[in-house]
Amino acid sequence: MPVSQRVVSNPVRAFTLIELLIVIAIILILIAIALPNFLEAQQRAKVTRAQSDLKSLVTALEAYQTQFRKYLNLFQTASWGPGYDPNSITSHRLLPLTTPIRFIAEVPPEAFDLSREIPGFQADAYAYGSRTSYDPPGQFWRDFFDIKLKYQYSIRSIGPDRHFDILEPASYPLILPYSPTNGTTSRGDINFWGP
Repeated sequence: MPVSQRVVSNPVRAFTLIELLIVIAIILILIAIALPNFLEAQQRAKVTRAQSDLKSLVTALEAYQTQFRKYLNLFQTASWGPGYDPNSITSHRLLPLTTPIRFIAEVPPEAFDLSREIPGFQADAYAYGSRTSYDPPGQFWRDFFDIKLKYQYSIRSIGPDRHFDILEPASYPLILPYSPTNGTTSRGDINFWGP
């Protein structure tokens, strides 16, 4: 007697469309939760980088002062030749820290994107200003340094809001300080005053 063969049907296992849509929805929800945290971590990292760069520049400025018995003049590179313009390019204000004596290896670039630059002004590095650069007394910034308890210089980053927050009209304090308590992209500049 012939053995009858049974056809055993093994159903093919697969995900249904509903199951796939639920998995995709869960993944999208997780991305929506993680993405803002990731972007905020990037901002915090840039703030930390800016603070570190500014501290390095402060150290270089203090070493410069120890060597030459004066602080760096804001317009010192204007006499270096036609390729140097400290009025229009912020990194040129800090170049004497790199040559002839290297107080810092290079002028660090601004940590934040400068997409809202002032026309004709290249803000490619941290903003630097010195009290000795604004003689005679009576000029706006010289008076500003006198108000600030006779600080010799200021160095600052534009901060996460990406524009210089100089308060007008002139009042104390003139430069709005950055504070992450209002959110990581709150208004304000990251400032260091010396000494």
